[in-house]
Amino acid sequence: MIYISGDIPEVHKVLIIGAGPTGLAAALHLERQNGLSSTVYEIRPEPTALGGAVMVPCNGLRLPGSIGLYERLSLKAAQSTKNVLYSSQGEELGKLVLGSWSAEKTGYWPMRVKRTDLQEALCTEAQTEEIPIHYGKRLVSNKDHDKKVTVMFSDGSVDTADLLLGLFRHLDHLFFVPVSVLPPKGGVTNLTGTLTPHKMFALMPCTASGDTLYWVFSYEVPMPASGSSSSRDGWAERSRIEEEGFKPTLLAILNDVPTKWGALLREVVGKTDVVKFYPIYRLRLGGKWSRGRCLLIGDAAHAMSPHVGQGVSMALEDVFLLSRVLELK
Repeated sequence: MIYISGDIPEVHKVLIIGAGPTGLAAALHLERQNGLSSTVYEIRPEPTALGGAVMVPCNGLRLPGSIGLYERLSLKAAQSTKNVLYSSQGEELGKLVLGSWSAEKTGYWPMRVKRTDLQEALCTEAQTEEIPIHYGKRLVSNKDHDKKVTVMFSDGSVDTADLLLGLFRHLDHLFFVPVSVLPPKGGVTNLTGTLTPHKMFALMPCTASGDTLYWVFSYEVPMPASGSSSSRDGWAERSRIEEEGFKPTLLAILNDVPTKWGALLREVVGKTDVVKFYPIYRLRLGGKWSRGRCLLIGDAAHAMSPHVGQGVSMALEDVFLLSRVLELK
């Protein structure tokens, strides 16, 4: 939910900090649904190519549908709805269909799409609407005054609007592997999960053609040594260690998975060229989502674990609710 204390403010112009999927979707939806002008600021120097693939369940697809992007994304995304679960011995345990009840209610089936494809579609739509997007802008402060909010950036520039939206871009760094490098009968057309004594190995297509798979295997690692945990150097060293040992460790775990399915999983890991380690942070409970004319939405307010597959969708739900609140003005 979104709560803005006091009276609903009169809003004509919105400043959005963060040009990720949520920031761009917010700008598009607020313009088309509420007639609001938005300006988007992004700390990175250019549109990012970082990130893996994201699961967008039925609830999160309502907003792309409302701004005319659902059909475009459908041409890029994998939309298979069957989920297959395997045991640690490589035996199939069962199948289930994802999202059938929600699809009936919303009219949309869940999809899995590369973050870069989602970002590209939103950027193209924002350019069509001539929404200003400024890159290389680091926010340093903001101030409420005279029923306005003014933001200041590290380069000395300022901007003023009626409402400030702050977002935090959470990147789910998963691993891609092209189907072309796998055995001829190694195609995976469904979302699959394989139980291991450590964690679940998830493997699934993320493109409409099925030519690219992405996979994830998450596990818990200790914090960097005391004294370095709060510094970038501590995590950088931890990342180096984890990246060097990840594939050998995972392959050793998968050696215990017999059958052709286990062999395919080992092939997937072996054919993956790049492995990156990124820590996942948790927000403390009890924080404030708004102050004056400043509002946090998405992961900045209620970070979702990437394993839930609802991060993008819940952020888009925030945009929907904010739009409805502003309509009451």
